Amino acid sequence: EDSLVSRVRKQLEYYFSLENLSTDQYLISQMDGDQFVPIWTVANFNAVKKLTTDIEVIKEALHSSTEVQIDNTGSKVRPVINDVLSSSGHIAACNRTGDSRAVQQLPGL
Repeated sequence: EDSLVSRVRKQLEYYFSLENLSTDQYLISQMDGDQFVPIWTVANFNAVKKLTTDIEVIKEALHSSTEVQIDNTGSKVRPVINDVLSSSGHIAACNRTGDSRAVQQLPGL
């Protein structure tokens, strides 16, 4: 599948991947205490704007993803990860399968 929605979804999933979040200080700085980011924040990223500026397409892409979660208001998005605040004050994140090999440290909020 290479539809616009699919391409947008893949881009947004990359932004919220552990690989990207381990180095993306800006995106982390935009997260609230529950790791949600306003959808408008990611909609304004250049790679997303090159694909679409239609917020409804972006929301459709987010809803179709298993890697990100939209809040109940439909205005914020966060990665689907299990997180635990570690004793060092960092967020220890692992993927949904709980694979300990995927554990990474993200800066605390």
